[in-house]
Amino acid sequence: MRSKCDELRGTIFNNKEDIYKKDQVIDKIKKDMKDLENSKQSSSKEIEDLKNTSGKLEMFKKKSKNLEDLYKSMVPQIQCPFGHPLHNPVTVIPCGHNYCLGCKKGYQKECSQCSGKLKIEAIYRNELMDDIIGIVGSMRQFVELTK
Repeated sequence: MRSKCDELRGTIFNNKEDIYKKDQVIDKIKKDMKDLENSKQSSSKEIEDLKNTSGKLEMFKKKSKNLEDLYKSMVPQIQCPFGHPLHNPVTVIPCGHNYCLGCKKGYQKECSQCSGKLKIEAIYRNELMDDIIGIVGSMRQFVELTK
């Protein structure tokens, strides 16, 4: 009988060891599941961030396209009457036409755009047009960078 008791005690001891090992495995599985859940939440946040970034990128592309269209519409408006882009310094004559300072031939004694109807007595610096040319130049640089 003593041997039967010893045998049962041994079996109980072995079962307790098995239960302890299985409890450790269960605890590890629970920890792994919690880590996976945290990873899933983190991944969900990263996906949401990517969606937001993608939306911002699309908005940036639209605004860049709008700026490029505006740039393209402005360039013809700031041309020297002699066929090249106006460059600083820009002068304006009394009839309101703009010329590059270097294109003096356009307004030596009369305005070439007014077909000689207006005699030129003075030329003035057009600082506003100088600023506009600077802005359009910045727009051109931005448009080139975003392509």
